[in-house]
Amino acid sequence: MAEKSTPKDDKVQSGKAKKERKAYVKYSPLSLVLLGLCAFVFSFSLLGLFEQSVLDLAGQSEAGQIGRDVFVPLPSDADEDSVLTPTDPTKQWQQIAPEDIDVDALPFLQTVGFDSLKEQNPDTVAWMYWPTTTDVKGLPFNRQVVQSTNNDYYLNKSFDKSNNSNGWIYVDYRCNMKDLLDNRNTIIYGHARSYLMFGGLRYLNSKTKWQQDGNNHFIYINTPTERTVWQVFAWYETTTAFNYIRTYFSNDTDYVNFLNTLQSKNTISAFESFQFTADDRILTLSTCKGSNSDVRIAMHAVLVKHEYVEGFEKREPVVK
Repeated sequence: MAEKSTPKDDKVQSGKAKKERKAYVKYSPLSLVLLGLCAFVFSFSLLGLFEQSVLDLAGQSEAGQIGRDVFVPLPSDADEDSVLTPTDPTKQWQQIAPEDIDVDALPFLQTVGFDSLKEQNPDTVAWMYWPTTTDVKGLPFNRQVVQSTNNDYYLNKSFDKSNNSNGWIYVDYRCNMKDLLDNRNTIIYGHARSYLMFGGLRYLNSKTKWQQDGNNHFIYINTPTERTVWQVFAWYETTTAFNYIRTYFSNDTDYVNFLNTLQSKNTISAFESFQFTADDRILTLSTCKGSNSDVRIAMHAVLVKHEYVEGFEKREPVVK
């Protein structure tokens, strides 16, 4: 015989039905889709972070080994991880004049090891050292520079010419790296896919302490024939529509106007301003920013110190 339901039982059943309806509303198809989308985005972000870490570690391992195999070690009283700077690193928040820089005090500028580097990669043309006295990921920069017959090869090739999405740091094929004074605009490219190449360039406009210490505004480049110091005067974001990688100029006026245009685009006020002449030579660092392939970060520095390696025949620069 079936039991009769009571008003109390009906009330309980009604409550259960309401809970079930609430549960159904809470986990509706739309909610499940949104939940799945959030999970996908979270997983994609984790994958991106993992990929970035792999890129950083891979490049760091290779570059570090090359440096240990080739170049003279730091002085015995210096910590291996210490950052050498042109002047006392405790002197913060100041402008530094080029004459205050002792090139001989920087072991990274000694022209040793190029024969060994060229044995590993004949495309080696320079070594670039860019110190920092403050915490900026991607700096200090201390790495060999290569040059190919085009501007595409090292976009996805490492120093040993193996495939690598980090690419490498390379000079524009149009530049003469046997005598830097021949170039009015020496251009160096690097990816920003990891901090190991030019990724650190993207954030310098937000690094106030880095900006206001003049020690950070000098880039050092040595080749088998020259030792050079360059002082940064411009940083800005632009697009490929602006031709900041020009190497040919119709005359001196055209060239000086070009330099003034670059300086006018600068967005970091802490950099020194210059009155340019036709005799000036500049260095351009170029990298991408974000997923938009047309966006670029450009940094420019003017040559403030130059010397030929002993035994190299000096000659008058070729004006282009």
